[in-house]
Amino acid sequence: MGEVRNRSPDGGAQDGPTQPDGAAGSAPADQGYRQAFFDEAADAILLFNASWDVVSANSAAARMFGCDEAQLLGTNALRWIAGRNRARHVADASAFTDGSIGSLIRGRMDEASALRLDGSEFPVEVTKSKVVLNGEALYAATVRDISERRKALDTLIDSEAKLAAALANIRDAVCISGAQGCSLEFNDGFVRFHRFKSRRDCPTTLADMSQIFDVMAPDGATLQLEQRPMYRALRGEEASAVDFMVRRKDTGETWIGSYSFGPIRDGAGAIVGSVITGRDVTAERDMLAELKTSRVELRRLIASQHSAAENERKRIARELHDDLQQTLAALRLNVAAVEQQARALSKDASEAAAQALALSESAILSTRLIISGLRPQILDDLGLLDALASALADFSERNGIKSDLEVVGGADAVMSSELATCLYRITQESLQNIEKHARASLVQVNLDLSDPQQVTLRIHDDGVGIRAADLLKHQSFGVLGMEERLVAVAGTLKVMPGAVSGTTVEAVVPLSVDGVAAPA
Repeated sequence: MGEVRNRSPDGGAQDGPTQPDGAAGSAPADQGYRQAFFDEAADAILLFNASWDVVSANSAAARMFGCDEAQLLGTNALRWIAGRNRARHVADASAFTDGSIGSLIRGRMDEASALRLDGSEFPVEVTKSKVVLNGEALYAATVRDISERRKALDTLIDSEAKLAAALANIRDAVCISGAQGCSLEFNDGFVRFHRFKSRRDCPTTLADMSQIFDVMAPDGATLQLEQRPMYRALRGEEASAVDFMVRRKDTGETWIGSYSFGPIRDGAGAIVGSVITGRDVTAERDMLAELKTSRVELRRLIASQHSAAENERKRIARELHDDLQQTLAALRLNVAAVEQQARALSKDASEAAAQALALSESAILSTRLIISGLRPQILDDLGLLDALASALADFSERNGIKSDLEVVGGADAVMSSELATCLYRITQESLQNIEKHARASLVQVNLDLSDPQQVTLRIHDDGVGIRAADLLKHQSFGVLGMEERLVAVAGTLKVMPGAVSGTTVEAVVPLSVDGVAAPA
């Protein structure tokens, strides 16, 4: 570091340290300390006279202003000050001259800006004081470059502005807390969510919040502080879309909030805060409850319709069996007797009687098939398993397509007649589709009764397979009818193309609905 160089009042340079007024008797060692302090100071130090001429500067000043020390000496100190700030600095110097003040610190960064030799501007913090050297009143300016501080502050302000903008544009309630549960930031959505009139009314800590609100589980049980979202987040828990009931103690108003929460961690992983978001889902939950009720009513309606249809089928099947089929059976006996007598009369009469007999037998067979289609007696008499086996046997006999029935579990399965009828009709409809469209050689039916909560029916064929476009045609292949049947018993339907070929129809039916056994 170079020694302090001073300019004398007449403008001549004078080497070596000078003594302040009244220090003529100071020891050289004391002068050395002063010189060392001046040279080694980290901040820039400028000495200038009443005419603003720089008479002394340290090395730090030269580095700060981007020049040599010699380039600083003799310059007007105002040259190193941003133009908009010069008038204020002149006023400060006048105050020193008249003795109204002895020192002054300037740290407002928007008003204290310096200039480098190349004209670039940078923010500074300036401390000014009045000194006397060799009987001359001088002014000392200690200048600190605060560019990095300003940059950090600007970054912080920018981050806070972005955070504020982000929070302002989020309709959900957002609260950012510190590690002790104190609210640091919250948005207008937070104010609306908690039914406050303004931000000023909002509490700033979780403890204050607990004095205004009760937080409850969906079943209505009041939660302790440690069970609430913020404390859970501060313990390191994370969750999303968790429903809580919120109640204001002063008004009694209650609503449902869907909360998401999680901790904020620093670079070392320590929890330093939490982020909580909440959305008022009261209307949504009410709509879902109404929709659930509507679905239950729809299931009951569809079940009632299907029950009425099945009862009507039973009635028609019973009448066909008890009336028409008995009549056709008696007619067949009479025609058979006539056919025997016609043989002795003539060949034509015999042939006519034989044709009548064949027609009566065909009518009896057709009636039997119609009765079975309407309501197979075996389903009522022996149950679903025998009914499925009979349907598959009739299917194979009628079409020449091999079939196989596999039953898993079922020893203790209890199934209502509605469920049994539904599964039988699903199988019946699937077999008709296979017969019409699949060109299959094998049909496999699997009835899984091993799950005490549900029954699964799968019907697979090795035919040409259903196309993806056909799956979109719900009115095709009886899919709509099967879906309606399953809705009535809270079941689900899947129609899936096979991996290589064929199609699988899967129906899953619960043995109880909403905790209540399916109707029997």
